[in-house]
Amino acid sequence: MFASFIFSLTVLPVESGAMSDKTFRFSGPFGLQNPCNGEMTNGTIDINIVVTSNETGNGDVKVNVHHTSHGRLTGNLGNTYQVSRHAKDRFDAIAASYDVPWTGQFIATGAAPDFTVDGTLRVLVNAENEPIGSAFLTGVPTCK
Repeated sequence: MFASFIFSLTVLPVESGAMSDKTFRFSGPFGLQNPCNGEMTNGTIDINIVVTSNETGNGDVKVNVHHTSHGRLTGNLGNTYQVSRHAKDRFDAIAASYDVPWTGQFIATGAAPDFTVDGTLRVLVNAENEPIGSAFLTGVPTCK
């Protein structure tokens, strides 16, 4: 299976009070093998990451990480796939990165079989807990 590291350096933070939302939008390369027909796919996907930090009344910090991506992949057998991926998780402390479970739908626009993927991705943050990128860690594809 083929997957790409996705990284960029533009951060669009939004902050308010004890709660802090950091949003990061970028595009990057992504590729994956269709488990149903062996077709290798690749293309560019648009990614949106939101990291929300919230201080509780007792000084603890809760962090929510939300990652979505959408795009279009082209396969080496000539098929095209619409991609929609979603990842979300909650953490009890600020960290240098967050490993988040994700699920993705890969829908063929032609005769190729559709497939899904469940896996884990890593959301990277800077010292201010602002998202700066993400990396594909694991993915288990399933034919639909």
